[in-house]
Amino acid sequence: MGITEDQLTLYQITTCPFCLRVRQVVMNLGLNLRIKNVRKDSQAREELICGCGKPTVPCLRIDEKKGDTIWIYESNDIISILKEHFS
Repeated sequence: MGITEDQLTLYQITTCPFCLRVRQVVMNLGLNLRIKNVRKDSQAREELICGCGKPTVPCLRIDEKKGDTIWIYESNDIISILKEHFS
């Protein structure tokens, strides 16, 4: 699965330690992806719940070019995907 930054959205809360780990990797890799704070942005929270059924963060949304959407929750899984595609 080849992905680009514009296909990614990170749903997070600024005070969540797992979200912080993911954001640190995003910063270290120099990525410019959409980051949405579900605590401050009710529309982002609704997107997250409608997309996958729960408000758990961090969550990485990948909008595939063929039209499918993948939702990934575990911070370690998100970090692995980011490093695999952008390191």
